[in-house]
Amino acid sequence: MDAVPLTLDSVIDELVVSVYVSHVGLAERATAVAEGAQQAGDARTAGLAWLVVADLHNRAGRADVGIARAREILATAADRVVVAHAHAVIAGGLWRVGDNGQAVRHAYPANRMLGPGDPAALRVDHALILASLVNDRRIGGISHQEFRAAQELADASGVAALILANLNNWAWCSYTHGDFTAAAELAGEMQAYSEAANEPLNASCADTVARILLEAGEPGEALRIIEQAIVSAQPTDADAIPSALITLADIQRHEGNVGAALRTLQACREMAERDRLPDVDALALRMIAGCHADLGEFAAAYQEMVEFHEAWTARREERSEVMARVAHAQFAVDEARRTTERFRDMAERDALTGLWNRRRSDAQLAVLVGSGGGAIREAGSSATRETGSSATREAGGGASRETGNSATREAGAAGGATCEVGSEAGAGGGVSREAAVVVAATHETGAGGGAIRAAGADGDASRPGRGGAARELGAAPGVSRETGAAPGVSREAGAGGAAPNDEGAGNGTATRNTGTVEAATGGGRGPVGVALLDLDHFKAVNDTFTHAMGDEVLCRVADLLRASCGYAGRHGGEEFIVLIEADPAAAAACCERLRAAIEAYDWAGLAPGLAVTASVGLTALRADDTAESVVRRADEHLYAAKRAGRNTVVADPAGPLGLT
Repeated sequence: MDAVPLTLDSVIDELVVSVYVSHVGLAERATAVAEGAQQAGDARTAGLAWLVVADLHNRAGRADVGIARAREILATAADRVVVAHAHAVIAGGLWRVGDNGQAVRHAYPANRMLGPGDPAALRVDHALILASLVNDRRIGGISHQEFRAAQELADASGVAALILANLNNWAWCSYTHGDFTAAAELAGEMQAYSEAANEPLNASCADTVARILLEAGEPGEALRIIEQAIVSAQPTDADAIPSALITLADIQRHEGNVGAALRTLQACREMAERDRLPDVDALALRMIAGCHADLGEFAAAYQEMVEFHEAWTARREERSEVMARVAHAQFAVDEARRTTERFRDMAERDALTGLWNRRRSDAQLAVLVGSGGGAIREAGSSATRETGSSATREAGGGASRETGNSATREAGAAGGATCEVGSEAGAGGGVSREAAVVVAATHETGAGGGAIRAAGADGDASRPGRGGAARELGAAPGVSRETGAAPGVSREAGAGGAAPNDEGAGNGTATRNTGTVEAATGGGRGPVGVALLDLDHFKAVNDTFTHAMGDEVLCRVADLLRASCGYAGRHGGEEFIVLIEADPAAAAACCERLRAAIEAYDWAGLAPGLAVTASVGLTALRADDTAESVVRRADEHLYAAKRAGRNTVVADPAGPLGLT
């Protein structure tokens, strides 16, 4: 095959290619690259270099270690290329411990997730892994399609080691499936390319060629190639040289030199014992039994077969144990991931109400401003809280008890993030049925006072007509109630080339429902409203009805906010922020429905004489806004609502809003 030489200017390409050439000093080089990349903040290079180290564990007979390390990287990686290669390394490790079914499930996404522009060596590596695993133990003959696809990539790369690696796997699978014609042609191609490119066959390639030549009736040439490989070829797997010794013994036995075959097999067993290669040792035992039978030593042959059977049974048990260790390691990785997510959620969720806290809301708004708009997604609907009068929270191993609904503290276990502390918060749940009924009743009867006000340049408020309120406290027009996203924007990302970190998954991004603001596809920014909602005279609620009742009021308001038309978070104390992806009129209508629902709620059912209202300041996000400027403008409108008598909504004055 003609190939265009390629200069490997990528350190990762060099490391990946070296896996197929020589392992001498490779682990040290890969470790140095990984550590240097980590210090430089290069997550992709660091992750890929550590995966080379994991692959070396696989190939050195420590597949349980290699799989565990690759899975640790897969669990935390955000880079698509790193995720893809983690799948490839896991696939190779699982194949080596005998779990070919799971190995193929990882090989498929590893291959699909890479495309033009990604590191050439990785693309070839993943393609040849897939081709080999698809054909390993395949029923019904070899499938050449996957190998042809891998060979096209290898030829395009021009890297001799990769070209030979795929030809070797292709030839070996053809041989084991009984397609000796194809195997012989591929073996001849390997030899011709090796000589033309001046690239010596590694031990595995030489073993394949020798085995096929022996089958083709050329024992002399097979003997020459395998003896040369045993003396000088580089091993790229722990069993490469011992496997070559087994092939040599087969050739010697074929030539009638049984004594030499027995000596070779004994040397193979010693090497297998030294390098802990029980599979190779068992195969050598079986061949030794055959040699004794050739010599007429049937008692010895029988004894060797008994030992072989015992060794093979023990090996099957060892493989089961290794697979159990692999499964346990995966469980540990999954548990660590769940713990990380739990602490992240604790750091960004208000403990009292279950809404996102100020830290998360600020991050939401910053991303929204920085990305030029997008789909606002509320994950708070999956959170609930336990109502109660006491405020208890575990942090960093110690318990802190607060009884005030505006108290805050540092959550040590969550990395120093500030959380609002109130009643003990749980997870799960959603909007209470009572809240939904009240909201519906509010709009059936038109109950509730107040009007949407437009703030003038001087901050005063005037009253235009309130207009008709929607009958249901739901999404603004054009916004999905279920996802809170604009039409055409899915709750789950799934677009682009990013791959999930879930094992065995295919291409596409699986995004957690964490309330992030996702950049809208298609470029421009749609209209977004930013509202600050503050409960009126809330100090009086605490003073008159106790702080415990104040906590309960905040929780009930949070339930109503979760039923509203946008992302909601607790901004601090009795103040909340709502981000609404809708035009100014629809956003204002949403805020008015929310204000009316709070006023109409059956607060007297909680405590006789209790009444709660809210003031809202609403502004539209402008093209030149920063997170600070848009919140400041909403805050000014909120103060205008307070000055106008409270229990009302003050929005931007009518006119161009500078949206783009």
